[in-house]
Amino acid sequence: MQACAAALLKRVAGLDHPGSCVIPLWALAKAGQWQAGDGLAAALLARLAADGCTLLRLASAGSRGAGQTHGNLWWSISEAPAEVAAQLQPSTAALLPASAELLGAMGHPELKPQEWANVLLAAARLRYGQA
Repeated sequence: MQACAAALLKRVAGLDHPGSCVIPLWALAKAGQWQAGDGLAAALLARLAADGCTLLRLASAGSRGAGQTHGNLWWSISEAPAEVAAQLQPSTAALLPASAELLGAMGHPELKPQEWANVLLAAARLRYGQA
């Protein structure tokens, strides 16, 4: 895992599709390997959040797989242990509002029930929108 994560970390800056960041992030979250590759999760989130979330915004209404991208992003962020979540906060503070905005512009069939469920579960875990 460490070797694979380290190899991908070297390529993060060149990733040009939101799924190219979210899918590895999902795998790290699923495996509980938040520190793999000396910061791969943080680098993936920073790449998505860079330049006003430009890369994330490619996963917008009408783009293929947009709902799954956002559902997996939210779910992955919500799986981070508290100490990791604190480290990731600068990126997630930019990503979650941008994602929520993009989700608001989507409808059926772009957002399937499983994707909505992932977002709702993550929002509850993260206490998103609650002061």
